Amino acid sequence: MVTSRTKTGAWVAILGMLLGLVSACGGGGSVVFHDETSGRAALLSALQGKYQLTFSIVGEFSIAKNDYGETYALATIAAATDLSVTARAALSDRGSLTDGYSAQVFRGQVAGSAERICDDHRAIATCVVDMLVPNSAERWDRGSLQDFLAKSGVELHVSASFAPGLDDGTYAEQGFELVSALEKTGIHFLIQAYRRGETQRLFVAEWSPSDRPGWITKSVIMDYITIQRLSSTAK
Repeated sequence: MVTSRTKTGAWVAILGMLLGLVSACGGGGSVVFHDETSGRAALLSALQGKYQLTFSIVGEFSIAKNDYGETYALATIAAATDLSVTARAALSDRGSLTDGYSAQVFRGQVAGSAERICDDHRAIATCVVDMLVPNSAERWDRGSLQDFLAKSGVELHVSASFAPGLDDGTYAEQGFELVSALEKTGIHFLIQAYRRGETQRLFVAEWSPSDRPGWITKSVIMDYITIQRLSSTAK
């Protein structure tokens, strides 16, 4: 069984870096908001201007200040046309708007590619695929999938569980099959694998397009499995 979620990354952790750099490039003019009411109104107005759609705040909302002295209205938002598709958005008091809404247009293709791989894998019991996309001032729905993959910083985080009770060599073989299939998508991915019903990780593997193709071999996965097993035994 495969499920999918979409995230925009660690929001507060990257606020000072990502949004500060965006604002350094200039915004759309100063925006005045001093409290939650004015912040909500300003953010929704900016989103409507960018997408020509009506938006609602459907989750967490906050006012925060970054290391550059800018104040931001931050929220989980959704277009009124489909409230099930959510994203994070931020509006600076200097006028720069960043959000992850337009990335949703590629969710089926990008996260879906990993979901199909998990569905087709003979040994995977459960699989959850998260698509993480840093917020951007770009409108990805105006570009191509290739542009989105090359420029958005998208990552796929895959949590997969395998049947319990197998030997390490079998897990290494099954894990290598999964890693090899995901690598062929050309999308940055992080896999955390488990035995079904257990919380200790079986192995972790990460690959990005800048890595050497095929560097995650069966032997690499086997080494990680062995280390994890020995660590568990030593506790």
